[in-house]
Amino acid sequence: MKVKIPNYGWPMASAEEHYGGKNEGNKKKYEKYPLYKSHSKYGFIEPLKTFVPSIAISKIVKIGSNKYVVGSMRDKSLYFFELNEEREIINLDRVEVFERVRDLELNNNKLYLFMENTASIGAIDLKEN
Repeated sequence: MKVKIPNYGWPMASAEEHYGGKNEGNKKKYEKYPLYKSHSKYGFIEPLKTFVPSIAISKIVKIGSNKYVVGSMRDKSLYFFELNEEREIINLDRVEVFERVRDLELNNNKLYLFMENTASIGAIDLKEN
């Protein structure tokens, strides 16, 4: 049985630009990877949410039946959100942690944050509402 892998378009489609933007040094990169702004127009799946400028997502972790958390390296924050029945993002809340979040892990209702700058680990006790 062949499994169809969802295609979200990277590196052909993105709401952002390549590092350095559209300049002479990136000309060949844009020829090969044009970064179309529409995903669906080129046969890719549209993202549920885009961040412009990019927050540099490190990981997305499911923390409840329809609840998720996103770690951010560039924005130095966590984003908590829910998905409704239509798979739309609702209740998006940003929590600044003041450091690049390299990785996230969930274990026994505790969210562990692996911080890059100080090489430390933080823990958040999550309580189911």
